[in-house]
Amino acid sequence: MRLISGIFKGFEVKAPHAGTRPTTDRAKEGIFSHLESENMLDGVAVLDLFAGTGTLGFEALSRGACSLVLVDNSSQAYALLNDALRRMRKLGAWDSSHMQASVRRMNAQNFVAYLASPRIDSPQKSLSTLPSGELPSQEASELSEKQEQWDLVFLDPPYAFSDEAFNQLMADLAQTGRLSSVCEIVAERSSRTAIPMPPDGWSIEQSKKYGETVIYYIVRAESL
Repeated sequence: MRLISGIFKGFEVKAPHAGTRPTTDRAKEGIFSHLESENMLDGVAVLDLFAGTGTLGFEALSRGACSLVLVDNSSQAYALLNDALRRMRKLGAWDSSHMQASVRRMNAQNFVAYLASPRIDSPQKSLSTLPSGELPSQEASELSEKQEQWDLVFLDPPYAFSDEAFNQLMADLAQTGRLSSVCEIVAERSSRTAIPMPPDGWSIEQSKKYGETVIYYIVRAESL
C-alpha cells in the first residue's frame, strides 16, 4: 500500500500478514476529501487508535498534519509502524522542526484510560491506574511528558469490536480533556453494526457507506 497524496505521496506502508483490515483506497479518498473540504488537515494534531497499517495517520501527516500518535496492540503492527516512521524520517520532505510522530504499543482502552489518569511524575506509578496491561517504561515516560490535545482522531477497530465497547471507548476518550474544541472523530465501522452513539455533547455530522464499511464523522454538537 502507498500513500495517495501530499508530501509523502507514493510512500510504501507495509501491512501485517494477518489481523488487520486496511481502509480501502476508495474509503480513504472519501475520508480525506471530506477532511480537506473542512480544512481539518493543515497543522492538526492526529491520534490514530487501532492504527494497524497506519495508512490513515500517515496520510494525514502527508497532507499537512503536524503531529501524529499511532496506537496499536499488535507486536507485528507495532514493528511495521516503527519501521515506516524510521523510513519516513529519512525522506527529504520530513521537517523535524514542524513534524512529530510516535508509536505506542498498547490496547486502545488502556491508552485512553492512561490519558484520563492523573498526571504524576513517575510513569510506573501512573501505570497502576490502568485496569490492565502494561507499557514499557520508555513509552510510559514519553506519554507522561506529553500534554497534547488532538484535533483529529481516527477510530478503526476490528469489526468484531462490540458496539457497546466502541461507544464506551468514545465516551471515555471525550472525557479525557485531550480533544480540542474543533476535534473531529472519524469512525470506521461495519455496515452490519449499529449506528454509533456519540458521547454527550457530540453528534454525527455525516456518514458515508463504502461497500461493507461505513465512515462516521463525529463532531462537537456546538460546531454543527
